[in-house]
Amino acid sequence: MSDTLLEHLKTFPGITHVEGFATKPGILKTDSDFQGIVLKGVGRDYDWTFFRNNLKEGELFILPTDKVSTDVLLSRYLANLLGLKVGDSFLAYFVQDEVRARKFRITGIYETGFVDYDKLFVIADIRQIRRLNGWAPDEVSGLELQVDDYDHLDRVA
Repeated sequence: MSDTLLEHLKTFPGITHVEGFATKPGILKTDSDFQGIVLKGVGRDYDWTFFRNNLKEGELFILPTDKVSTDVLLSRYLANLLGLKVGDSFLAYFVQDEVRARKFRITGIYETGFVDYDKLFVIADIRQIRRLNGWAPDEVSGLELQVDDYDHLDRVA
């Protein structure tokens, strides 16, 4: 992600915040069940307002500067489906040239009201995905832009 692009987007009229993210499809596995997921990695610049407003149990995780976090937010939908709760750990498997496994710990449970989102996304440290993909520290899957007025979304786009 180019610093020049980021700085340009941050000064663009109507955009209030810019952040990178990365996604990685995988399989969440417990002792008795499994489910397809998308691990969504966020960085230290992530705006937690949306998840703070939709957190139902536990707490948001903090991304340390000195190590990769294994903490995640899980949706209430996935937690109920798989019998998981705050404080539980689970394995996630990612298929690449070889299958890679990562162990995660649930710090919080969210519920957005967007069923399609809640069925799929596990929120994690972006550095987990970068390591899995062999990416550089500045690589991302995409950028999320927040706007000051959704009525002007077409103009900003």
